[in-house]
Amino acid sequence: MRERSQPRHRGPSVNLRELRARIAHEAARLMTDSGLRDYAAAKRKAALRLGVSDEAALPKNGEVEEALRTHQRLFERDAHPQLLRALRETALEAMRFLSAFEPRLVGAVLDGTADRHSAVCLHLFSDDPDAPARLLGERGIPYEAQQRRLPTPQLISRSSRMMSCVSRLSIVSTGNRCSARRALHSKTCSDKQTKKTLNCAANHALGSGGKVGSVRTTFGRSLLVIAHPGHELRLYGWIKQTSPQVVFLTDGSGSTGVSRFDLSRDLISELGARVAIPGKFPEPELYQLLLRGDTAPFVRLADELAALIRDENIDTLVCDASEGYHPAHDLCLPLARTAARAAARPNIRLYEYRVIGDPRPEEGDAIALELDTSALQAKIERSRRYAAASGSVLSQEVQYMFDTFGEEAFSYEVLRPAGTETPLLQDGLRYYEVRGEERVRSGRYDKVLRYREHFAPVQAALEEYAA
Repeated sequence: MRERSQPRHRGPSVNLRELRARIAHEAARLMTDSGLRDYAAAKRKAALRLGVSDEAALPKNGEVEEALRTHQRLFERDAHPQLLRALRETALEAMRFLSAFEPRLVGAVLDGTADRHSAVCLHLFSDDPDAPARLLGERGIPYEAQQRRLPTPQLISRSSRMMSCVSRLSIVSTGNRCSARRALHSKTCSDKQTKKTLNCAANHALGSGGKVGSVRTTFGRSLLVIAHPGHELRLYGWIKQTSPQVVFLTDGSGSTGVSRFDLSRDLISELGARVAIPGKFPEPELYQLLLRGDTAPFVRLADELAALIRDENIDTLVCDASEGYHPAHDLCLPLARTAARAAARPNIRLYEYRVIGDPRPEEGDAIALELDTSALQAKIERSRRYAAASGSVLSQEVQYMFDTFGEEAFSYEVLRPAGTETPLLQDGLRYYEVRGEERVRSGRYDKVLRYREHFAPVQAALEEYAA
């Protein structure tokens, strides 16, 4: 049972971080129950309900988003994946209907926080901003136009001057009929741009069902951010298909002290992709930075990533999932998310993929690429060759993965909306903390790398930089 009222916050006796968390979770509950999508309004209303007047206690949007995911996992564990799948099926249906405008899915349905109130939001591209409306008219779909101011589309370079027409379209299913609403806003720029950006949103309720299948999507210009050389093998087929630029956090030297970067650089080149940033840190150095609490190098890396995103007009970011297995793996998502915010690209698509967990898709997954038999065999054979060239440690790890999940499981390459993964905990600790305790006891390590003491301050520094 939820409390109906909370004591008024009167001073510093209440821990500010705990108070921010309470407001974030109350805001998430309000957004879920009422369909409120404005983060600022949800935070203010939650603070009012909790009797909090201190502006410093208001959480950031990212904290509310995380609380929203937690709320959905706890209270809608069974229903939410079905709803999300239904909305994504609706998105595919709408994208097929609007295929002439190169639709791309964005918003809550893409990032996985959608609820029963959410719209399916698409970005459309057209030289003629009135073309979507004409299509609706030709198909007998009634719509009404409304004026609304929207931000300049992020696909437009800051240095360019062009005419961009931004349109928001809501398509609502009503029995056997369909209606639409459309709002248009234009900004003055040069007329040399060949594509104009349009926003489209579709509200639809559809029953779920069926099996998880392969979903083809247009990734545009992609950037892959991974912790160690070798992780790219998990996305062997996707890399070959999309030719992303690749960023490595470390050189993969690990306990052996031998870098794996050259092996990965050759593999990335074979697959038709390019290394944008080589291993920034020797692996042992990254651990020492975390243990010392030195956050500056990670902030500088986020800034470098942000510049890369802007300069290369990146549309899609993919990174290692935060599985709680290894601190370097878990750093990829906060770095990628911070860089996207710092680059002022709020509509960039951000996905994560499992490095350690089961590679097979689950209900509600966003994108599941399934390799055919020949592609799978090429992936397995290349993985074994890479591992053999790296040494016995990686060979053992690769064989363990094949033995645990079976080779066939690696025919799937699944991208999930960023933040979907939940770190696996043992007695409240992440795996790397438990493993660290074991190695300290055996005399191999001097100190345990802790999430709260060493990792969380880096996250906080990155959030502050992005803000």
